[in-house]
Amino acid sequence: VFPEVKLQAKAAYVYDLREGKELFAKNADARLPLASVTKLITAVMARKLFKEDAVVEITSRVLTTEGTTGKFRFGEKFKMKEILYPLLLVSSNDAAEAISQAYDAKNGKGKFVQAMNDWVNEVGAYRTYFRDASGLSPQNISTARDLSIIVKWIKENDPEIFDITLTKSKTIRLHTWINPTHFLSLSSYT
Repeated sequence: VFPEVKLQAKAAYVYDLREGKELFAKNADARLPLASVTKLITAVMARKLFKEDAVVEITSRVLTTEGTTGKFRFGEKFKMKEILYPLLLVSSNDAAEAISQAYDAKNGKGKFVQAMNDWVNEVGAYRTYFRDASGLSPQNISTARDLSIIVKWIKENDPEIFDITLTKSKTIRLHTWINPTHFLSLSSYT
């Protein structure tokens, strides 16, 4: 379908979600670090494991997380539906940690990440593994093909997650998060 493509990326996978077919693959099953793509799965799990109005508190441990894009202050409280905006608009590691900690506080240390790992296996992304909810760990790995499985699931079952990623900015109380994605004005970006 594509002419010969020269990519610098270690892996790539193009999958037509409408037609349900692979269009292009380069090392599609290579297990590579996920980085902030992890936050898509964090959002899925947050929406599955919490009610929208569940409260997430910003603790001192959250504030020690690498990265400050959430610009949170100690003791602030957010509803789960609110904290998804900094998580997905500005790739807030501290928001990911706040979500993970909120779940672990009630269910036991490491249970949020365990739920993430269980979920990817449930949907068939068997080569995906998480060590944390933010993507800071280089041990968070997946494949390009597994990511297509995850994206397809989100598109079909929880498209509001992608709607959040297309938001240009969101203000909640004293915070305004601005999406740095340059492609938001393109209708083809979704």
